[in-house]
Amino acid sequence: GDMVMDNPTITTEHVNAYEYLTTHSQEIYTAILTRLLAEYKNLQTEYGYEEEDAKEIMPDVENIEQFKDLIGLSQVHLLNVSKDNIAYVGYEFGCNWDDEHGLGFMTHKDRIIDFGGADTSFMAWVAEEDL
Repeated sequence: GDMVMDNPTITTEHVNAYEYLTTHSQEIYTAILTRLLAEYKNLQTEYGYEEEDAKEIMPDVENIEQFKDLIGLSQVHLLNVSKDNIAYVGYEFGCNWDDEHGLGFMTHKDRIIDFGGADTSFMAWVAEEDL
């Protein structure tokens, strides 16, 4: 995350978060893309691409599987913020519609805490607000 440490330490909370994400990856995948699908029309309005550009950059989607050609996972952040002995995890994506800011989700287990630009995935204060 955004907490820079000279001597990083892997904690029990990090290990627990990693184990959770590896054993519940499908639930996390579904939660992230379901949230994106619910917010996508708002994002289309916010970005406001012209109709011709929108067809390529930010086309309409009807199901979560259609995002596979529009976004790609680039980073997974295990934060130094935890709850119930499990660290918060941020997922950072590249996306067709915003090369500069990308897309990010903050999670705890398979619960979406917040989403927004890529920085949402690694800013500790996003996780701390959920505490």
